[in-house]
Amino acid sequence: MDKPHARPHPSYCGDAAVPARRLKGRHACQRPPRQHGVALILVLLTVAIIAMLATEVSGLIQFDLRLAQNRFQHQQAYWYALGGERLARRILDEDLGTGASANLQQGWANPNLQYPFDGGGASLSIRDQQACFNINALTSLKTPITSGPTPLLQRQFETLFALVDIDPQQVQPLNEVLRDWLDSDSQPSGFDGVEDLHYSGQTPAYQPLNSTVAERSELGLLQGFEPAIRQQLAPFLCALPDDKLLLNINTLSEAQAALLSALFEGNLPLSDAELLIQQRPAEGYSDVDAFWALLPPAISTANPASDDIKKQLSVQSRFFIATTAVTFYDSRFILNSRLRLDQGHFRAYQRYYGTSHD
Repeated sequence: MDKPHARPHPSYCGDAAVPARRLKGRHACQRPPRQHGVALILVLLTVAIIAMLATEVSGLIQFDLRLAQNRFQHQQAYWYALGGERLARRILDEDLGTGASANLQQGWANPNLQYPFDGGGASLSIRDQQACFNINALTSLKTPITSGPTPLLQRQFETLFALVDIDPQQVQPLNEVLRDWLDSDSQPSGFDGVEDLHYSGQTPAYQPLNSTVAERSELGLLQGFEPAIRQQLAPFLCALPDDKLLLNINTLSEAQAALLSALFEGNLPLSDAELLIQQRPAEGYSDVDAFWALLPPAISTANPASDDIKKQLSVQSRFFIATTAVTFYDSRFILNSRLRLDQGHFRAYQRYYGTSHD
């Protein structure tokens, strides 16, 4: 007995049963078009996510590389700046290390000290810090307990204020405020002086230094020393690690003639002080006596304070500031080095970065 023919099993395409003999070639079961669209969207989303991740990773790598490059350039510029400081010390040692007189014809005073190198260059400027009024000399003044003659140093400082066109009504208050900031006691000077009680009431609160200042910019913390006043005084004031006033008559510029006039409390007119600087020998005065001999007798001998004033003059300098500006590819670095003559050699006693404050 013949067996019945086996019926082919149906093949399923979705929910519809289709005989196997009909699923041949191009008639084979295919997915609906809708499923093809979903798969394509998933593929595109995957590619987009991978592309975004690759872009993000690439950006982070580029940022890290740039950061490393900037650090390298900044560090290299810093070392070049230290080299500029070392060069400044060597120049000063050669010119002044033996105690020679300082003048503006020496190598340190050259305004065009330029040093190119691969990737950039450096410029070096050296300035005498004894061609200015040392603020810290005022620390020698004590708050007066009883009335008496005004100290010479205070009179000179007040004269300087007047010569640079500070409002006369502000001269005494500013002088007293500065004295209170520098002196070691807590007693206000005069009617306008201020001490701890005033500054502790500021926001934020702080205390007066009651000691020498490190740099001239600290005047901005004092009552009354507004930016306009500080700008007027900037060419004439400096802060040295010393409580003496010693002015080098060989390194003063004509623009600083007010300093010379102030030392003589205005008895040496500003025009005469400018003339003395203009007629100064190219290599400066050989000593203070050579300069003193050119002064009118009424100033050099008849003045009761003439001996004390003469001691404030010098032809030598112990303090300088060297500014090294370095450009290295995309990096720029400025180093200000304060230098002091110590046992025949100039050494750095303070460094700060950025625009010079003195």
